[in-house]
Amino acid sequence: MNNYIQADQQLHRLCQIIAKANRSFVPEKEDDSHTNLGFNPDTLNIEGRWIETNSINIRLVLRLTDVCLVWQNESGDVLQTISTAKKNITEIEEQVEETLERFQLDTKSFREPLHFQIPEYAFMNQPVALLSRLALNEWIFWRTLANQACAYLLDKLNRTAKIRIWPHHFDTGIYVEIDQDYGIGFGLAIKDDMVGAPYFYATLNTANQSVNYAEFDKLSDGIWLHNDWKGAVLSIKKLSFRNREHSMATTKTFIDEVMECYLQ
Repeated sequence: MNNYIQADQQLHRLCQIIAKANRSFVPEKEDDSHTNLGFNPDTLNIEGRWIETNSINIRLVLRLTDVCLVWQNESGDVLQTISTAKKNITEIEEQVEETLERFQLDTKSFREPLHFQIPEYAFMNQPVALLSRLALNEWIFWRTLANQACAYLLDKLNRTAKIRIWPHHFDTGIYVEIDQDYGIGFGLAIKDDMVGAPYFYATLNTANQSVNYAEFDKLSDGIWLHNDWKGAVLSIKKLSFRNREHSMATTKTFIDEVMECYLQ
């Protein structure tokens, strides 16, 4: 698990660069979704949003095969490749700006800090470290599982939603409105002080009434939390990087049990 957590933190920092490009050049959304990202398990890219220029649409992606930032067009052609290893963030951002300037985009807003802060990881002021292939493979495993779990829940609820990575907390997640009074948030979160390991979460948002989580049935592998944050969590300590079928089955059971409580 330490390999995954290491990759999570390093990629979280790098993806702030993509979030800055989104923030600067994608039309603003009230829920901040214009800044979010998508993980494509087919291409192994973490993808930013499309940016309109005077000539073509471009986007910034993080290519996980070599942890390079890549500017690409809608045909998938690579316009610029920026290696990240052993460079500081300022140096990488200066190279990102080369393509922005090439397409006559104003880089002033891109240089401004984001409107949120991420955790102050120990390496924040150091050059980007090389990530091992094992760490990257584990990250790909867990985030692919997260995409699949989100898709399973959407199918179960007969709803559609975009499965996205939110750059602030770096969770893979969805939000589904059940009706005008109820909504469900679900996803895979990075390690934090609340759980002490990466975890799946499911929370119920209600407009007009409070939810007594203490009354819900005990979960097979997950637990209910009802302190400052309220909802159900499933630590990935209960799952296995070595056994995809077991991990998916356990996650589906978690989803089924929580939804039975939420939708009763």
